Amino acid sequence: MVLDLRALGSATRSFCSTWPLLLVVVGCRSGDGGGLWSQGRQYDLVLVVTKRSPMTPERQAALAPLVDSLTARMAVDSVRRDSVFGTYATDFTHLGVMVGGAGPGPKLFAGSAARSAVNLELSPDATDAGLHLTGQTTRSGAEGTWNVESGRTEGRFILRVR
Repeated sequence: MVLDLRALGSATRSFCSTWPLLLVVVGCRSGDGGGLWSQGRQYDLVLVVTKRSPMTPERQAALAPLVDSLTARMAVDSVRRDSVFGTYATDFTHLGVMVGGAGPGPKLFAGSAARSAVNLELSPDATDAGLHLTGQTTRSGAEGTWNVESGRTEGRFILRVR
């Protein structure tokens, strides 16, 4: 059976000619990161070291006390299509890695805002080293692995919405 809506009048024809456009607009909302990333939202990023680069005693002393885990606070500044941008204010030197240079103040992170995958770069503008996070979203945030561009230090991470 075929229903001919043209017989119902001009108001119906007007609606019927625009409804596919409405479906397209609703369907374009896929760039929100699957709900994980939202502008203004804050997160706790827990990093755990599973493998640390060998260090000289002098370097160990300079980075002391070395820890096997730490928690960083992150804040999302913007989510655009399939990208997320924000800041963090944590010093990673006690993990045995130099990320984003030294000094106070917030540092940048950037990444993809895919629905189920997490790919972030902490300090993407750094000239010395960046920290890469790769993982999957979970009900409460994300989990995965991290590594440092310069060196062989790596580990696991848990990202939780605050």
